[in-house]
Amino acid sequence: MRTVVELAADRGAARVHGPNAVRSALRTISGESTASHPPRGALGLADHCVALRLQHLDKLTSRPSLITRVLCSAAAGLGAAMAPALIGLGMLAGVGILACPVLFAS
Repeated sequence: MRTVVELAADRGAARVHGPNAVRSALRTISGESTASHPPRGALGLADHCVALRLQHLDKLTSRPSLITRVLCSAAAGLGAAMAPALIGLGMLAGVGILACPVLFAS
């Protein structure tokens, strides 16, 4: 359970600060990046499953770029704005087909 909590905390920190910053902090606190021991006052859980936590951070992607976020937001907005019109046109066409069998009779 400790590992799940640590992975969730790492994921949250990576969302805010980016995976590279969290990876660097994990290496510093675990003593991996220095020849000495971890810094004084480091959390007790910080050195738990560091290899697994670093591997988990490698799987996380960084935030999408501003252009990607803007394009996705625009596409979602356009789809939401057009959905009622497309549904209405489909219903109108359906009623027209059912109400006017003379037009489609052969």
